[in-house]
Amino acid sequence: MKADVVIVGAGVVGSSIARELSRYRLRIVLLEKEVDFCYGASGANGGVIHAGFHDPKTTLKGQLNAPGNAVYPQLARELKVPYQQVGHLIVAVSEEEVPAVHQEYETGRHNGVEVRIVEREELHRLEPNLTPQAICALYAPAAGIVDPLKLTIALAENAQANGVEILLQTPCTGLGLDRGKIKEVHSNSLSIATPFVVNAAGVY
Repeated sequence: MKADVVIVGAGVVGSSIARELSRYRLRIVLLEKEVDFCYGASGANGGVIHAGFHDPKTTLKGQLNAPGNAVYPQLARELKVPYQQVGHLIVAVSEEEVPAVHQEYETGRHNGVEVRIVEREELHRLEPNLTPQAICALYAPAAGIVDPLKLTIALAENAQANGVEILLQTPCTGLGLDRGKIKEVHSNSLSIATPFVVNAAGVY
């Protein structure tokens, strides 16, 4: 079997990459060791689409988070996946926690994210169910929520419709190298000759 690109892992990252690469004239194979998509971290997370205020721009995550957040409204429409831009509150419930809220605010501003500090009265209007101890919060209106299972399945199915070959119950068990370069991906049942491998296997 031959492929231009082999992607290992059909979670949200691997499925997103497969969908993006399916725009090009490439033979792409997506491998997943489980019986279906989204069995690992992608199926066990809270589905929060972060605004981009947590990580500084000196990190890759800090550079990519806000631009990634911005694609979700259009992505959700294209894939017909439920998505809501509900905003995000990081709440201080004691004076000791207030500096951390302000630090997140500074990181968000430096990253170009729309953020502001909301004080007690406005905070309780925004979220009436908060504890009375809440003092202030960072508010990031661009944050959203999505169903991670529906999103991952939609990404993978769209990639498949565009020609990506998806092999479930096919773990990557090793790589064949030639003078330090990847030449093959091995599984229990087959080998795939390929010059490019994308490791999207998460903790595996």
